[in-house]
Amino acid sequence: MTIWRLAIAGGVSGYIAFAIAYLAGWRAHRSAVAGIGTFIAVCSWRLIGNVLHINGDFVPLVSPADIGSVAAGASGAILVRVRHTDVPNWLLVIVCSALSSFFANIVVL
Repeated sequence: MTIWRLAIAGGVSGYIAFAIAYLAGWRAHRSAVAGIGTFIAVCSWRLIGNVLHINGDFVPLVSPADIGSVAAGASGAILVRVRHTDVPNWLLVIVCSALSSFFANIVVL
């Protein structure tokens, strides 16, 4: 898997996390932290998946690395939630970011 595909999957996941957080009523800088955190976590996880060779599909289109992308996708929003307890709709943002990261990884990769 090429580095460009990893960056695209991370970028799509990060942008979606940012958009979900912003539309849920988070401040712009907190939404940006959620998006950037998701981008970094997804790219890092996919690189780890390449090193560990866990990208083989165990069901059609789904690999263990894709499953790990759920946690990576949620990590940016969780980071903001741990630091700032006053963010609205935090559970919605975490769940939607995680699921969108999973589907973005399946589509892009």
